[in-house]
Amino acid sequence: MLSRLINGTKFAAIMVLAASGHFNSSTVQSSNQADDVKDIIHKTDSILISQNKPLVKDEKEKIVKEIYSDVLTDIEHQIQKYRNQSRFNGSVAIARDGNVLFNKQYGYADMEKGIPVNDTSQFQLASVSKQFTAAAILKLYQEGRINLDSSLTTYLPELPYSDVTIRHLLTHKAGFPNYMWIIGRHWDENHTPTNEDVLEIMSENPVNLRFEPGQKFNYSNTGYCLLACVIERVSGVEYDEFLRSRFFEPLKMTNTFAFSMTDNSFTPGMVKGYRYNGNAYNSVDYNLMDGTYGDKGIYSTATDMLKWTHALKTGKIMDKALVKRAFSPSRLNNGKKLDYGYGFRIKHFNDRKMVFHNGSWSGFRSTVRTFPESGLTLVILTNNSFNETGDMARNLTRTLLNDYQSDEVYKIVKKLVFDQEQIRDEEKKKQFVDSWEYHGLNQVRQIMNRLDKDWLAHRIESFTDDKPVGEEEFYALNEE
Repeated sequence: MLSRLINGTKFAAIMVLAASGHFNSSTVQSSNQADDVKDIIHKTDSILISQNKPLVKDEKEKIVKEIYSDVLTDIEHQIQKYRNQSRFNGSVAIARDGNVLFNKQYGYADMEKGIPVNDTSQFQLASVSKQFTAAAILKLYQEGRINLDSSLTTYLPELPYSDVTIRHLLTHKAGFPNYMWIIGRHWDENHTPTNEDVLEIMSENPVNLRFEPGQKFNYSNTGYCLLACVIERVSGVEYDEFLRSRFFEPLKMTNTFAFSMTDNSFTPGMVKGYRYNGNAYNSVDYNLMDGTYGDKGIYSTATDMLKWTHALKTGKIMDKALVKRAFSPSRLNNGKKLDYGYGFRIKHFNDRKMVFHNGSWSGFRSTVRTFPESGLTLVILTNNSFNETGDMARNLTRTLLNDYQSDEVYKIVKKLVFDQEQIRDEEKKKQFVDSWEYHGLNQVRQIMNRLDKDWLAHRIESFTDDKPVGEEEFYALNEE
């Protein structure tokens, strides 16, 4: 077992050195001196194991991209197919456990001016925005400032809906008609209405609920518009300021913000939305409904959305227990389970739990899909009324999930390289040993061969050297 532990750690060291560029495949393959090769490997062990120096993000991403290099080539080919056949225009990003595998942009942010999409181009997320509203409510709940089962009138007393709770709004079970219909009937001003205007209209012109709260699921933009009002009333700050101070700034989401026509929050990086009329693209103007937020209105980049999903998974912005509840199905009054949590849809895809949301507004189509167990996330943002966003997301996701070989290699590398601290703790060390026994060094070598990564397989073959274990290695491996 000791030999397997040392071998595994040397595999990790080689992976680090390969990612760091300290030597390349030709160094090993061109050498005819086995002792020299073993000496190189032994020295890299000392650098990594004895110092136990954590890898920086760039180093981790180099390793992960190498593991997934073949499937990422396939992903690029698929995207180009959508480009050629369906005029895909936008941004695609993929990450695993926060390590970016793929992040590319295609087409134009401004077609009239010929300005290309780049990694700072800000897309309207449309209904993907709802997860930020839900997270803000949960943040206030965590702080003891909101009770999810309290009546909506506790926080917005001017409304006559005492049977509606905050939880009903989060899970689309309140029964409200669409506020856009309400504005269409009752708004006669010459400026864009705000959330407060919607609130005033609904208090002065009460509408009948479509059903008893909790009895049915009815997707509702109205509920999330009202939740934004609740956030402002309870926190004492405007919606965009709350999101900025609690989420965007701490996570360095520098290209994400809440947009409203009424506060003139335009930025140079905002992408324009387009519709195709059969011959050419026409830009979509802002409309009467672009003054409200909570249900939509967040502008962001694929890069920032990867930061966001990883922060949720790792508990950086709220308790993991709350995130787990947000990612879990809600229930109707009769106990029937719904495929919607708090701002997230939930389903199983390829026998894996997927948490996601789609968005569509004024030429923008978006989807953010994450698999909590594996830490895999896909983000697609488009601005040209691309109707195949869902199909594209399914195909790209299926390609990633079906790459079992890369997944196995990733799991081993994550344990041996990214989670090095496991080796020092006795209880965790046992888990490490058991896992390594299960996978086996030979399996890793075979995977490398199947992936045509012969140079890595060659290095693994060299791991069974007979050099004595150094004191630093002995200590780091914590052998008795």
